[in-house]
Amino acid sequence: MSGSQKTDWELLSADPDPIKDLGYQSDNWDIIRTEQRGMAHLVFLPSAEEEIEQEAFIITDENAVCDVHDMR
Repeated sequence: MSGSQKTDWELLSADPDPIKDLGYQSDNWDIIRTEQRGMAHLVFLPSAEEEIEQEAFIITDENAVCDVHDMR
């Protein structure tokens, strides 16, 4: 495949910069650990009140979360 035929996705480096290359925006979320029926869960809440009102939150099993920095 010639360079002119490559898609934008294929042109990204193997380790793209999340902000510059992918357009992600960083945000601070509060993380609350809770236990229900013997199982640990994490609740992620955005710092902005209006986002919580728009149901922008995450509840997940604690084992489903990892630090992406550790997974590199």
